[in-house]
Amino acid sequence: MQSVPAHLDSNQLLREITQIKGVTEVHEFHIWSLSGNTVIASLHVGTQNLEDYVYIAGKVKKHLHNVGVHSVTIQPEFNELQMKPENRLCALECGPDMKCHSDTCCAKQDGHPKSVQRIISLDV
Repeated sequence: MQSVPAHLDSNQLLREITQIKGVTEVHEFHIWSLSGNTVIASLHVGTQNLEDYVYIAGKVKKHLHNVGVHSVTIQPEFNELQMKPENRLCALECGPDMKCHSDTCCAKQDGHPKSVQRIISLDV
């Protein structure tokens, strides 16, 4: 069964990732064991521009690698491009008809996103 490995604290990892210099937001953060010792992660990372993203992606992958996550997919969301649809958390959401939007972390629940970390960037 796919689940978060017992030795990892996904909330702590999320907090640590948000502390990386240049990160403005993290959401859709998922981490799980695929099979055996294979642990994978995916996340959306808000950043100002491509240059910041390249730096951030390297830091995120290194940090997760150090705790045993060896396959990471990072979707960048560039603040300078104003990519997000109005009143939405994610720049690229579930399908054009949005029928599955309520099943994602980007969906709003009681007017608030289900999962988001908005932060003020600190040097790490």
